[in-house]
Formats: sequence, C-alpha cells, structure tokens
Amino acid sequence: MERLAPASKDITVGKGKLSVKNFETIDNEVVSYFQDIQPEQQGERFDRVVKTGVIALKTVGIAERLDYVQKEFMSLNNDFGTSLDNAVNDLDNKF
Repeated sequence: MERLAPASKDITVGKGKLSVKNFETIDNEVVSYFQDIQPEQQGERFDRVVKTGVIALKTVGIAERLDYVQKEFMSLNNDFGTSLDNAVNDLDNKF
C-alpha cells in the first residue's frame, strides 16, 4: 500500500501550532472514511482523527513500557525466588 507522506519541509511546529502543507494519501481506509463525512465536517473530523491517533500512539508507548517493567519484575521475582530456595536448601543441608 503506497502512502504519500508530506515532506519534512511541509511540516512545521511552532507557537502552539502544527502545520502540514500538501498532505495527500491514497490509503483506502482513510479515503473511504472521509468520503462518508459531509465536506463541511471534514476539517473538524481531521483534527479529531489526528488527536485520536496521537493519543493511541502514546498509549501504545506506555503499554510497551509497562510490559517491559512487568517482564523485568517477573524476572527479578523469579531470580529472588530461586536465590531464596537455594538459601533455604543450604540451611536445611547444614542443620
């Protein structure tokens, strides 16, 4: 699927504003979504779609970090459990 992304020179961020010039897409899902929206509502809907996408991407990033932390915690927990079991076995063997 070919996408026509704006060139980096066409995207500017400053003074609390994002500006994208000459944006086009041939992504069928995007095109068909906007075809079903009244032309006078497309601008507002575009803003909502961009915001929703940004929030979704941030959420995915948070979820990935949480998944990493959870895996590391489980690894530490397993290591601790193994060390504790070994220490208990050593004590049992000594007494």
